[in-house]
Amino acid sequence: MAGTVDLIQRCYGGIETRDDVLYVNPCLPDEVHTMSFSLNYRRQYVQLELSHDSVRLRLAPDSGEHQPITVEVGGEREELRPGDSLERALR
Repeated sequence: MAGTVDLIQRCYGGIETRDDVLYVNPCLPDEVHTMSFSLNYRRQYVQLELSHDSVRLRLAPDSGEHQPITVEVGGEREELRPGDSLERALR
C-alpha cells in the first residue's frame, strides 16, 4: 500500500526532493481534478493541494525550532518558514 501512495505522490503530484529543495510539478490525469495530501519534509509538516491549474502549499505553524525550507513550483523557488503558505498558478 505504501508503494501506491509513493507512486501517486511522485508521479501525479510531481514531488521530488533534490539538493535540499522540495520540487512540486503536478501532472494529474484528466480524470483527477484535484488532489491533496500532507508530507513531512525536513521535519516540517507540509499540506499540499494540487489541481491542473494551481499548487497550494501550507506549512504548519511552529514554536520556532524548525528551519525554513526551499520549494520550487513551476521553475520558481521560494523559501518558506513555519506557518507560511504559497499558491502558484500553473502554466
